Amino acid sequence: MELIKYLGFSVNTLFTITTAIVLTIVAYFFTISVFGWKKRKENCEHTTPTNKYAVIIAAHNEETVIRNTICSVKAMNYSKENFEVYVIADNCTDNTAQIARECGALVYERFDAVKKGKGHALKWMFNILFSSDNMFDAVCILDADNLVSEDFLLQIDRKMQQGYKVVQGYRDMKNPWDSWITSSYSITYWLANRLCQLPRQYLGMNCTLTGSGYAVSTDILTQIGWDIETLTEDVEFYFQLCLNDIKIGWAHEAVIFDEQPITLAQSWKQRTRWMQGHFSCCFLYGRQIFSKLLEDKTLQSFDTLIMLLYPFLYVVGSLLLGLQGIKTILVQIDDVNLRTILIFTAVSLCSFILQNVYSFSVLVNEKKANRNIIMGLIVLPIFNFTWIPIMVQGYLSRNIYI
Repeated sequence: MELIKYLGFSVNTLFTITTAIVLTIVAYFFTISVFGWKKRKENCEHTTPTNKYAVIIAAHNEETVIRNTICSVKAMNYSKENFEVYVIADNCTDNTAQIARECGALVYERFDAVKKGKGHALKWMFNILFSSDNMFDAVCILDADNLVSEDFLLQIDRKMQQGYKVVQGYRDMKNPWDSWITSSYSITYWLANRLCQLPRQYLGMNCTLTGSGYAVSTDILTQIGWDIETLTEDVEFYFQLCLNDIKIGWAHEAVIFDEQPITLAQSWKQRTRWMQGHFSCCFLYGRQIFSKLLEDKTLQSFDTLIMLLYPFLYVVGSLLLGLQGIKTILVQIDDVNLRTILIFTAVSLCSFILQNVYSFSVLVNEKKANRNIIMGLIVLPIFNFTWIPIMVQGYLSRNIYI
């Protein structure tokens, strides 16, 4: 009995502390999101494209989609003499390279059985570009299944002309309603674009990099290099940029369309890989990011630390919440506890309804709401719940850095 009481006290204490931390972080994210409610009118004055871009598409056995991607890029209304399309046929065993050449791309075939993955492929390509006679002001990174809006590069360049050396475009979806998985991805990205990325732009903070659809000045690549050690090159590069005080701009009108996994099994594998990379970044850069916060005490440094630790807080908060619920039901079954359970259930239900109303209003403003959106919002919590075991698996299977 004493052990149960002790465990109850310990869980209550941990729950209280963790709840306070999690609620503080939730309040922080909500406060940030407020600045994205009203979309400001962008300066749409005509600007003459001044920067020359190398549009780099990393492809591994992508013969079914590479043609559409290259055609989409070549159809952009950016001056044709100011951008070139490069395709990295990375360890391909299909017709990706041949099809890419037929579409007019400059193709470089890479075969390396040891240094596999997009991060290594990009570094290899950067070395080729920087040692050639072609002079580019920036590189633009795309995935092999991306489609781009007609004015994608023009919108990126407008941000570059405002002084940003790194610019992330708006990540939209090609298949938002193929399954409950793709709808969950889509809603998550749409909300993040409006409530996380856009307000950070307005507040003068760094938006995050999302894997593709971003441009990097060659000056920055020369300055800090491209030294990627983890599975998530975009996340790692984001932390490197933050540590070097390099601003990342957000181009809300520069739209790329990405294709998401349809099944839970495919999604689980993809997100586990993301978490493996993210947790590896935690151990690689955690100490530096925390030290930077103590040194400069800026909102940007605090935000960087929160973005680094968010998966830990998500998992710990969720597990302690579940543990507290189990302990309450099994250890303290009485009238007081029943009232507590009813209150907790009522608050949770109200929070769920308010969150969906809030999300729906944001999606209406983003012009993403249609007849599928209600069902998408209903199943979204199930998708979010699957993040818990995925994050745990990603943590346990991460690369270990001493």
